Amino acid sequence: VLTSFIEAGENATQDYLGQGGLRRRIRILCQLARTLNQVHAKGLLYGDLSTTNIFVSDDSKHAETWLIDCDNISLEANNGLTLHTVDYGAPEVVRGDSLLSSLTDCWSFAVIAYQLLTHNHPFKGNIVNEGEPEEEEAALRGEYPWINDSTDFENECFANLPIQLLEHSRLTELFSRCFEQGRVQPIERPSMAEWLEALSETDERLVICKKCSGHTLLPQDWQPDSDATCFFCDEAIDKNLVILKEFIVQPEEEHSSTDSSAWVATGRFVVLQENESLELKRLMPTFLYDHFPDEHIRIEYKENGFGIHPLPETEIHLQQGGTNKRLEKYQGLRNEIRGKTNDPYWLHVGSITEQHILWQFTW
Repeated sequence: VLTSFIEAGENATQDYLGQGGLRRRIRILCQLARTLNQVHAKGLLYGDLSTTNIFVSDDSKHAETWLIDCDNISLEANNGLTLHTVDYGAPEVVRGDSLLSSLTDCWSFAVIAYQLLTHNHPFKGNIVNEGEPEEEEAALRGEYPWINDSTDFENECFANLPIQLLEHSRLTELFSRCFEQGRVQPIERPSMAEWLEALSETDERLVICKKCSGHTLLPQDWQPDSDATCFFCDEAIDKNLVILKEFIVQPEEEHSSTDSSAWVATGRFVVLQENESLELKRLMPTFLYDHFPDEHIRIEYKENGFGIHPLPETEIHLQQGGTNKRLEKYQGLRNEIRGKTNDPYWLHVGSITEQHILWQFTW
């Protein structure tokens, strides 16, 4: 049950890392967000969402996630429900002012996400921890600011893991929107699609520390000569990374697809460390994320070099300088040629005569 992930013990940081660290938690939340996004897309709501009705795989190497008590699911337009679990009900539901909806699901998800990532409840700060039981009830009714409110520091909290763990992601902005504007105006809460996209992007920029096995989120402007260190142990970040930056290419009559003036940077980049492999996908904040194999490509970074595996039905061109080669089978780049040139490589995924995705990297 997911509850076991948010119960901070005496060695909270070691427990955090031992349970799979930041990456496993992000992937659990990705799966949960994808499921809830599908539910909401069908005009349904889950209802009583809490850590007690979310199951995850036992093995810390996996992040499979399941929702139980599916009899909670109902049509949003005709639910008539106010049932909620303490700590996870949206303020308007706790006050008795509103019924359950997809917006209350989004609130519950955000509370779960914040607890899972930091071991803190977003509304249990100084006011609650140092006050009477009535203060906690008031906080859950939305009468006090959240613990990282941008303008009101009355209920701040410095226990467990700080939100700075996520400072280079869009997640911090989504939490602020949900717990500040969304506390009084439910319509301002981020949708599950927004959470899914932000979580997926975060997963792609995590780097594991070889010393403590903790995960650190790289900023978008990270460079190999950066002095960035591990969030958990201050060990220098592995500099021997492959960074892949995403562009959208829109060929025009006056520009070919290999002319960088026809490229638009999406701001997304993916990190690959040695002994890792992954499937590059065009980022889509819906369940369709996995349903476009003609825009997917599998890459690997092994001991002997960098490898590119075209997937079935995928058209891929590998370009460097003026050389452009269509890949129809595995293409490897040996370690011996790494750093021999400053010219980047470009992977065109899709027909180069039409709009397509391009990944830029150096080797």
